[in-house]
Amino acid sequence: MTTPGNETSPYPWLPLASKILQGAVNEDWPTVRSAIKKFARDHGSTQVPLLLRAMIDTLLTRSGAYSDPDKPTRLIFQERDTGTLSTADEVPPATRWAGRLLMARAAMDQDQWTALMRSVSSDQEWSACCDAVIQLVALNLRRGGIRVKDGAA
Repeated sequence: MTTPGNETSPYPWLPLASKILQGAVNEDWPTVRSAIKKFARDHGSTQVPLLLRAMIDTLLTRSGAYSDPDKPTRLIFQERDTGTLSTADEVPPATRWAGRLLMARAAMDQDQWTALMRSVSSDQEWSACCDAVIQLVALNLRRGGIRVKDGAA
């Protein structure tokens, strides 16, 4: 999520965001939990949408998956262990939300992004949705063979 020479980023939390993503890609969940707690403590909840956007942008940039707005796209989920394909209606609500958030960003649909951000109604739901985004991004980076190393995505 950082680039060499980008030490003057307006987002001082980028190294911590990279640590969260690196931990998730490597399935080091204790590191992820610790880094998320530090992020929340040091940067507050107002920065979380930017954190999610940075993670999604990392996936979309690394995978070359930004959508062509004129090309129809369809959101399909693949079960991690079995490979079974599911539609958005067949997955848990937080997973569906995460997939739709990813698709909104890929299409650069700011209205949909904002609507999704506003649709979360409780702290518990917000936590589940954030976890789902982190897992969705990490799983897709792993599947694509994209590794996150040295705190930089």
